[in-house]
Amino acid sequence: MYQTNLTDSQWEGISIFFDLKRKRAYCLRSIIDGILYISKTGVQWHMLPKEFPPFGITFYYFRKWKIQGLWQRILLQQTKKVRVATEKNEEPSAVVLDSQSIKNSERGVPDKGFDGHKKIQGRKRHIVTDSNGRLLTCLVGRANEHDLPAAKRVIEKIKTLELPNIKFVVADGAYTGLIEWAKENYGLEIQISKQIKEKKFVPVAHRWKVERFISWMMWSRRLSRDYEVNLDSSEAWVMIHGIRNTLRFF
Repeated sequence: MYQTNLTDSQWEGISIFFDLKRKRAYCLRSIIDGILYISKTGVQWHMLPKEFPPFGITFYYFRKWKIQGLWQRILLQQTKKVRVATEKNEEPSAVVLDSQSIKNSERGVPDKGFDGHKKIQGRKRHIVTDSNGRLLTCLVGRANEHDLPAAKRVIEKIKTLELPNIKFVVADGAYTGLIEWAKENYGLEIQISKQIKEKKFVPVAHRWKVERFISWMMWSRRLSRDYEVNLDSSEAWVMIHGIRNTLRFF
């Protein structure tokens, strides 16, 4: 058994999302174990150990569940369960937004660019967490795209999820232009955290939580770079990491 394999209690918590009545050559739990193994170790699909189902089958289900939006639904359910376990309301009223530029390993793939500020050729991940610092959703785009138009798409994505109680968005100064737009269109209040100019590291109120999650992502080798051709695959791997992060509570 690999350390990334689901325990019985973890599998019981997410098994409701899958059709377990249909007979299959490979059980869905072992397929998810294989996907979690890739997320943590970063191995290529065809190098998946033989203890898991064949990589073609595993990739088929990864892609199928990505298209169905299943990773997003599991992530939201798990994050809400963690909130209840930490004595918070199930539905968050505030979220924290930040971005991370990451190198892309593929040559000639679409939807990538050069971030002149970070000096990175690749893509940009826009991460949304709750007040616990647990992932709610994400959006991946070109690294050369300014945070402002991307953040508008992120907010539009948040409003399509089952999160009716969100009233506040905490972000940094790059999102200042969102304040009036978010208020007029969605009734959201954007709270801009002031930058602290210190030589030593000083955590910024609330924003440190999303920055902590970004640092957690680097412990998943699949996320140390953007290895994907398609943006939706990049988003799926971030969500899978978020699911793994919440499963530790159960």
